[in-house]
Amino acid sequence: MLPIWIPSIKSPNNDPLEIDRAHRIFSNNTSRSRTMLLFFADYSPGTTQERQEYKEIRTKLRQKGIDSFIIYPAILKVNNKGTRMSFNSAEEAREALKSTVDMREDPGH
Repeated sequence: MLPIWIPSIKSPNNDPLEIDRAHRIFSNNTSRSRTMLLFFADYSPGTTQERQEYKEIRTKLRQKGIDSFIIYPAILKVNNKGTRMSFNSAEEAREALKSTVDMREDPGH
């Protein structure tokens, strides 16, 4: 039912989704619905490496109180004072953020 409920969920090469495990949630009241979905991000080694390359950048952004997150496969999104930025690589993010955000270590950190 997942492809019907959430059509945007697809495998990277559009193969059918593979369900690793499914569990039911315990309840004494069988008349109520017990639906709960848990997803585990199982990325390829290449995608995992690309996402990992943002770790240092995201740590520095967090220290400065700047929101960031990564969307699939490995695109960094940054929200800084109402400005939204998107980066396809860690190097691209480093270069762009040098001019907009002081990416040096804060004294005392």
